[in-house]
Amino acid sequence: MHSAGKTLLALTLCFFSLFFSCRSAWAIQEPTLYAEAAILIDAATGQVLYEKNSRRQMPPASLTKILTCLLAMEEGNAGDLVAIPQEATQLMPGSAAIGLVPGEVHTMGDLLYAMMLPSANDAAAAVAIHLGGSVSGFAHRMNQRVAELGLTGSCFRNPHGLPVRDHYATAYDLAQITRQALAYPEFLDYAGASSHVIPAGPRHRGYSFQHLNRTLRRNSEFYDPRAVAGKTGWTDEAGNCLMTVGEQDGLRLIAILLRDDSEEVGGAAYRDTRALFDYGFSAFRPVTAPLSAGAVVFAMEEENGVVEYQLSPQSRKVTFLLPRETEDPQNLTPELSDDPERISAAQGSFWGEAVLRDEAGREILTAARLPLEGHRLTAAEWGPGRMVYLLEREERSSRGDVPLALGGSTLAVALLAFLNRQKRREAAEKESFWAELDRREGDIFARIKEEEGLL
Repeated sequence: MHSAGKTLLALTLCFFSLFFSCRSAWAIQEPTLYAEAAILIDAATGQVLYEKNSRRQMPPASLTKILTCLLAMEEGNAGDLVAIPQEATQLMPGSAAIGLVPGEVHTMGDLLYAMMLPSANDAAAAVAIHLGGSVSGFAHRMNQRVAELGLTGSCFRNPHGLPVRDHYATAYDLAQITRQALAYPEFLDYAGASSHVIPAGPRHRGYSFQHLNRTLRRNSEFYDPRAVAGKTGWTDEAGNCLMTVGEQDGLRLIAILLRDDSEEVGGAAYRDTRALFDYGFSAFRPVTAPLSAGAVVFAMEEENGVVEYQLSPQSRKVTFLLPRETEDPQNLTPELSDDPERISAAQGSFWGEAVLRDEAGREILTAARLPLEGHRLTAAEWGPGRMVYLLEREERSSRGDVPLALGGSTLAVALLAFLNRQKRREAAEKESFWAELDRREGDIFARIKEEEGLL
């Protein structure tokens, strides 16, 4: 090869090497975590930005208290007076508590601070008994609320997370519960204050405590100025668990870590949280776009048969976080997913997911988790199965607004209607046959009587 050709080849290789090294530098890599399970979501929409074993059912330890706090904000008031019952102070030896005394009276707000900052199990039990009548009664309400949120991977047996059989949660569910709690501005106080003091009063002694989440404590090596709220959790069975809410440049993210322990590295959960925030705040940009038109028909088995609902998002726009290196958002369209696995229903509430697709219809990412609204369509008997999904998705032909195909819902309804018509037709034919037979028998008897009269 001539020297000029060699020089050109070398320059070309150098260019491509520089180009691809720049491209790899632009592309932000997902973090590698110590945690067994983890998730990072956008608090505004529930969009998942990162996940690792996020649907694995695991003991949540004191992250359970996030749900307890949510129910307390929804069903109580900060100024409500709560008498401390004996049962609330009878906890496992060595479990976290602030030492509440039976007969003391505290405000609900002070108990929520005690529950969220130093993770006081006695405060959580007192709140639960006050709201639910008993720990078991409150646990029943916890599971009802989770079902109302369309979350299916968790089961709660107590309000604090101390070890008990069949008490588990997923990182995904805990993130969505935290997202719901953030709808209440006071949650940032209960879960975000660095410390709190309960002054002594006529019906209780004084208490003072700090937040255990070290991302919120300025004197900690793990302090993160982006952190605005958090919750710690630990048991022998669950290991280290951590929830942290972070804010930067108008974005609010929720990080959940379960069983985050490392023999080689101290503070693994805090290091993982920082890595998740570094990734989430730098790798994504917010984009708002209208949802594409169309509705989903969702059918589920109820007491009176299969009931169909036509569902659509409550909001016609969705703000999603787009990876910075992704193509122009003008070429992307968010739409309500018609995948039955992405639609949930419980207690009269429906939830679905918006997905982002490119011009070719390929799914780019799950854009948001949305509350759905709709109305009941039909009810009909249908098979022995426990759950039936029937979907209808509107599709357009290239020649205009002519439907190309009918979804499973329409076909099923048409089939049921056809079978009903067949049954009615058969019944009518049988009725006509017997009526005709009766008429002929009547004619025969009339002739016999007439002939007998002539004899």
